[in-house]
Amino acid sequence: MKLIVDIGSGALSDGADVPVATLNLSGHHPSAHGLIRLHLEVDDDVIVSSTTDIGYMHRGAEKLLESRDYRQGLALANRHDWLGAFSGELGYAIAVEAMLGLDVPERAQWLRTLVAELTRIISHLHFLDHFPFGGMDDSGIEAGSGEVRLPTRLPPEHRERAQELLEALTGGRVHPMYAQIGGLREDVPPGWLDDMTSFVRAMREQAGLIAPYLDAETNRQRLSGLGIISSELINIHGASGPVARASGSDVDLRRDQPYAAYGELTDVMRVVTRNDSDVLARLTVIREQVSVAVDLIEACVERLQTLEGPINVTLPKTLRAPEGIHYGWTETPLGIGGYLVASQGEKTPWRVKLRTPSFAHTALLSDVLVGESTANLAPIIGSLFLVTGDTDR
Repeated sequence: MKLIVDIGSGALSDGADVPVATLNLSGHHPSAHGLIRLHLEVDDDVIVSSTTDIGYMHRGAEKLLESRDYRQGLALANRHDWLGAFSGELGYAIAVEAMLGLDVPERAQWLRTLVAELTRIISHLHFLDHFPFGGMDDSGIEAGSGEVRLPTRLPPEHRERAQELLEALTGGRVHPMYAQIGGLREDVPPGWLDDMTSFVRAMREQAGLIAPYLDAETNRQRLSGLGIISSELINIHGASGPVARASGSDVDLRRDQPYAAYGELTDVMRVVTRNDSDVLARLTVIREQVSVAVDLIEACVERLQTLEGPINVTLPKTLRAPEGIHYGWTETPLGIGGYLVASQGEKTPWRVKLRTPSFAHTALLSDVLVGESTANLAPIIGSLFLVTGDTDR
């Protein structure tokens, strides 16, 4: 039989005589703010073919960037992935700075790295806190299994504390608007670095409270072997970030092509990989990446406590990039974010093209879902860490 599955909050009428189901990954999941449509062919509850439709809520970010000057563009660059908004700002700023030949002050580079890792923690914890098991009750345990209940919806103290620290620094909870061309908007407020030290200590002391459901044997058995993504599929679709690293891809731009202060953090930087290629592996990777981010933040705080200097550079009132094309990329929480900026010497870019990781990961669904049960749709899709705006940018 044919089946249409809508993921997100969008509602469409469909004239075809095909059942339409809605897959709710929770109201807090970033897929809820858009629409991805799956066209499935199902045989005895097993998916035999899958086609993915996107673009129902296309945001037109690239064309909007072409009508804004380079400073204004930062307000748009952080809106397609709203969980990792600062990473969007940072990537766009780095691309423009390369076109202008700007040298960013050292203190700004270290603080950029710290905020990027704090953003990574917020993004990863959000997906771990709101992971949709599907086919299970609210405890994450299959109904009638008789197992001890283990809540999957944990009190989000760590994520909320990280969010508060970001808001105290930038003034923005969702869209920080903190990066500037040539540096950052302002330096840290008094006592903020000490608060970061306390945050690092608390994260280490309570590391066991981060997604403890991954340690329960029942859940490990339930998630193991689900949604296998081979290394071949990773390469075909250009997947990156934790999704690719859970399939054995040992690629991380922070180590391989360092930017900001990552080049001075090689002794702290650790790339987390797994080879099982399943849902459990992907969740395990982002949980371990939280620990790596904590280590990187601690190193940045130690350096910033002794490093003085400006936080940005003085720019002309009207900013014009020289003619040319530049492609920059960064390691966002979801994967590789690419920014192609073409200039004709005007105060606005001539062309802008974004490479967003969720776009590639959504394309995986057509292959990954084949052979899986419809009961496993939620955990498989949830483990791809999709942000709808990052797909329909």
